[in-house]
Amino acid sequence: MANGTANINRTFGTPTNNLKWTWSAWIKPAMAQEQGLFHGYVDGSNYSHIELASTGQFKFYNHVGGSASGAIRTTAYYLDPTAYYHFVFVWDSAQATDTNRLKMYVNGVQQTGSLLTSVTYPAQNSASKINGAWLHQVGMKLGGYGFSGVMSHVNFCDGQAYAASDFGSFNATDGMWKINTSPSVTYGNNGFSLKMENSANMDLDSSPNGATFATTGTLTATKDNPSNNFCSWDSQSSGLNNFSSCALNNANLTWTSTSYRRQAIGTLPIGKGKWYWEVYLSNGNQPQIGVADSALMNNFVDVEVGSSTSYRHGLYYAYTNWNGSSGTGTMYLGTASGATNAYAIWTAGDYIGIAYDGDTGKCWMSKNGTFVNDASNNTPNVGSGTYPLFTTPISETMLPWTGGFGSDSSRTASWNFGQGYFGTAVAGTEDDEGGEGLFKYNPPSGFRTLNSKNIKDFG
Repeated sequence: MANGTANINRTFGTPTNNLKWTWSAWIKPAMAQEQGLFHGYVDGSNYSHIELASTGQFKFYNHVGGSASGAIRTTAYYLDPTAYYHFVFVWDSAQATDTNRLKMYVNGVQQTGSLLTSVTYPAQNSASKINGAWLHQVGMKLGGYGFSGVMSHVNFCDGQAYAASDFGSFNATDGMWKINTSPSVTYGNNGFSLKMENSANMDLDSSPNGATFATTGTLTATKDNPSNNFCSWDSQSSGLNNFSSCALNNANLTWTSTSYRRQAIGTLPIGKGKWYWEVYLSNGNQPQIGVADSALMNNFVDVEVGSSTSYRHGLYYAYTNWNGSSGTGTMYLGTASGATNAYAIWTAGDYIGIAYDGDTGKCWMSKNGTFVNDASNNTPNVGSGTYPLFTTPISETMLPWTGGFGSDSSRTASWNFGQGYFGTAVAGTEDDEGGEGLFKYNPPSGFRTLNSKNIKDFG
């Protein structure tokens, strides 16, 4: 997991074949922004980079002697922060047919014809500035445009032109493109395999070369991976009122409200099943926390509770209450009809747990591992389903939700949907009863990590 400033780097040696190479990676982009995926750099006039353009297009550019010498990009935009994309790029300039010298694959499908734009094929038998004896960077490009999101299983094969089918395959049951975590490929002199699974050594090369890499900046290991997609905040929810002014960092898990009435929804909807996630409160003016109905995806009118257009359920930290008077430090229960001041305070440094039962609509919240009493001061028993803080209509599909009502711009909090981190700090060692996720506190009995595997099995 990268936040746009870190990269893994190494100076290559003599290549096996500088006219032929293949790059493959699984990418979950956090934001629509210009960001480097892989970069070879000699100097400001000689470099190559594989990137996501600011539009979200998958792109390759080769710059030799100050001029373009091979360029290609997709017409499609890859902007979905809820999905993993498998990108493969092949340079094979010895081919007699120019269209075979550059190849792109996305999720197993070669991009050809109208799927490509801005194409300049390189001259036959020309070398790119990737795969030479100079600096190469994973997750960065010239100008400091770093990758923000989750990157996994990056393979580089020197001297080989592979197809996407060497790194993945279509699932016979649902037709989805799935990862091959142990591809049978030849890596050549400069080849490498960065799985990014080892939290103690994120730049470990798992190829037979065992090359030594360096990491610049901070990379964070995550349980989120191409085989099991975890919930985060949706950076592309354009229907949300004023959402564009929210700041999301650390793979869309750290949220900052930059102005008045800002909000975000989760990437994975909740229908049935029992789910648990956590949030660390970074400062004194905290966000509103809870769940919201899926109508917010298309029609968000206002962050305030009390609107009749949609349900907004959650415990809200009141920096100021709805009438404008001081309410700092009090938890509010939000419903479709208003807010009730009935709960204990939370403050900076607290960890809040959210346990939501999609089968009954009941929701509980904990403060530093202890679940909060309901409005009548009844002690809850989450496992047996008693004394929730609030209950949502079970006819609604709900989503994790957070927002900020007041004009204060310092609301910052970091969520952990089981990825194992709050921002870049380790969350803890507790997992759900199926062994999924890593949390600060033990999830209640029967409550699961909100990820694609558990949704398939329990949702």
